[in-house]
Amino acid sequence: MFSDVLQTAIKESQIEKNLEEIEQQWNSMRFQIQKHSRQTNSQQDRGFLISDVEPIVQSLEDSTLLLNSLSSSRFVNNYLSQVQQWIRTLSLISDVIQIWTIVQQKWLYLENIFFSSSAQFGEETKRFETIDKVYRKIMLGQLFFCLLSIRSNRSFFFRWQKLQEILWLKTLVFSRVDTMN
Repeated sequence: MFSDVLQTAIKESQIEKNLEEIEQQWNSMRFQIQKHSRQTNSQQDRGFLISDVEPIVQSLEDSTLLLNSLSSSRFVNNYLSQVQQWIRTLSLISDVIQIWTIVQQKWLYLENIFFSSSAQFGEETKRFETIDKVYRKIMLGQLFFCLLSIRSNRSFFFRWQKLQEILWLKTLVFSRVDTMN
């Protein structure tokens, strides 16, 4: 009986320690950013880009694996809600990173078409310029948050989702234009 209580206390203590380590890790996690410029007649600052998300993705995978292991432990009862919350949070962060990188790639693609091409697209250029301003405003406003801040800002995720949809449609339209040049 005493050994069962002792074993339970030790296992619960290990779960608590693992949760504290995960929290410390994600409290210090930051995106790496770099300034984005276009070389035209003069160098033009175009905002910021996220770079090298691989360490963050690796940390996401490691933390998720650990949390899934903890959630299946028979000693997790006192910490189950915390473990489940972390699993949801890391899933959201993973989704944001995935969408963020896709949006960034599509924006760079369209930026290249609209600012490097000699072709005039009329109304589409104006529409892209609007999207470009929104994208650069979001990047400027959001890049300095750590991932922990992102997890508490669900509207951030939905803005990225909407921006991805808009840029995806533009990419479909202008993929044909790019192949014509």
